[in-house]
Formats: sequence, C-alpha cells, structure tokens
Amino acid sequence: MAQADFDRLVDSICKTKGITRTAQQSELLHLRVDGVACSLMPDSIREAVDAVGFICDFGAPPQQSRAEVLQRVMETNLFMFGPDTPRFACNPETGHVLYMGHLQLEGLNPESLLEMLFQVAQQAHQWNESHSLMQQPPQSRPSTSASLRTGTSSVDTPSAR
Repeated sequence: MAQADFDRLVDSICKTKGITRTAQQSELLHLRVDGVACSLMPDSIREAVDAVGFICDFGAPPQQSRAEVLQRVMETNLFMFGPDTPRFACNPETGHVLYMGHLQLEGLNPESLLEMLFQVAQQAHQWNESHSLMQQPPQSRPSTSASLRTGTSSVDTPSAR
C-alpha cells in the first residue's frame, strides 16, 4: 500500500471522528476503540497489495494459567489458518496477546474499519473476562456510542444498529 493511500484512509478516519492527526501518526495510527489499544499501519510486508495492517492488544494472559491460555491461543491460530486471515501473537516486550492482520484497502472505508475494530474490541473484552477465544453468542451493540480515543483526543463512534 502506498503511503499516500494510508494517509488518505487515516485522514478520513481523523476527519470523520474529529481527531487532530499529529506528525507522529504518519507511519502508525494508535487508537483506543472501546478501551482496547489498536494500531493501524501501511502494509509494508506485501508492497504489491493495497492493504492496511492492524494490531489490537488483547492484554496479558493470567500468570497462574499462562501456558494453558497461550496454548489455546495457538490452537485458535490453527483454525484461522489461511491466506489473508488474522492471527494471534504474543508481544515479546509486554507479554500481551495481540490480534493482527491485514485488510484490503479496496472497499474499505473509515466506518467499516472502525466497526471491525469495535467487533475485535468486544472479543478482547470477552477474552479478558474468560481467557477463552471460543465464540460466544453475539452481544447486541449498545444503543449508546462506543468510545474511540487516540492520544488525548476522545470521540464517539455512533452505533450502526
């Protein structure tokens, strides 16, 4: 993905949500979506593909059952295996579980990207409660707005439903 394409997407997100983009956000945009730390970056792994990379921090596994929980995370990766599918990883600096992947830029708009990040944030909250990635019945999205924060800026992401 060309830097210009990433810049257009990030500028559109910032404009839509009333966020002031800083110079530090030229290569990487850090957001808090419903309290979950997420980052967006140009897809630099596959330069020929127009995509944006994303990383969402699910938090630390419990110390008491760390090995078992991380094994379940790795087992989840087995079922998610495929081209252009997201996967879980462990941040070596923090020990946190990360959910990461790439999204095709074609057809991607700020609203659909933020909605996807909101869904991932809901999964992160569920994982922090149960440390299980098993699919739970979908929760209805709150009729109020979800919090989206970047840096010291805070804006609302209105419900789509």
